[in-house]
Amino acid sequence: MVAELINGTEISKQLLSEVAEKLKNKKANNPSFRAVLAIVQVGDRSDSNVYIGAKIRKAAEIGAEGKLVKLPDTITQDELEEEIKKLNEDDDIDGIIVQLPLDCKNDIDADGVIDKIHPLKDVDGLTRENAGRLMRGELKRAIIPCTPNGCLYLVQKAT
Repeated sequence: MVAELINGTEISKQLLSEVAEKLKNKKANNPSFRAVLAIVQVGDRSDSNVYIGAKIRKAAEIGAEGKLVKLPDTITQDELEEEIKKLNEDDDIDGIIVQLPLDCKNDIDADGVIDKIHPLKDVDGLTRENAGRLMRGELKRAIIPCTPNGCLYLVQKAT
């Protein structure tokens, strides 16, 4: 059997184009529609800044908005969970990502913070509820984490 090279860059461009078209159509039908992703960053890690910049650029490319919620490295668990609660309650926010690792001087339970994200706004699919749905095979109801979902998508597109 000969290995087949998968052109992930080309497949990614096609997917981004399809998503951009869907958002464009949604906006045409509802001019006030906005797709907004909140990216929660604690501290100022340079590697996190690179990833966040890429997320914001990709969001803009498809006609969505990446909104950075930058929090100080002195934030407490309760304060961070309160920020997540505000984003959950904000109808203008469609999805939430907590940028990991957290760069915090205080001891923060990152899993506890992520679990405060409403499952329907859990873009990374990391809440216990979404992970549980995935483990139970409830794929139609689960938000699947992006890396494994992306790998599956590449394989499906290549076959």
